[in-house]
Amino acid sequence: MKESGYYEKFKNIHYTHFCSNLIHKLKIVEPSIRKELIEKIQEVEIDINWETFKNENFYPFEKEDIKVILFIKEHKFKDIRKFLVSRGIWKK
Repeated sequence: MKESGYYEKFKNIHYTHFCSNLIHKLKIVEPSIRKELIEKIQEVEIDINWETFKNENFYPFEKEDIKVILFIKEHKFKDIRKFLVSRGIWKK
């Protein structure tokens, strides 16, 4: 797959579905376990190069889901909570 160039495309499709599922879970998770879910997401190895990914042919909402997950991977819970509330994913 790598030699034919399909590996990156397949990997990006896989991560897109994975991240969209995570966003769905974030929307419905009980507030009492939000921090635990965020910590689990931060532990998952996600190999996405945004510069490569942003040029792929995905729906805008899928690209937004990727951005949210990348934000979660790089920030502390307090900032993540504010970010998710501002995006309408969580209510205060």
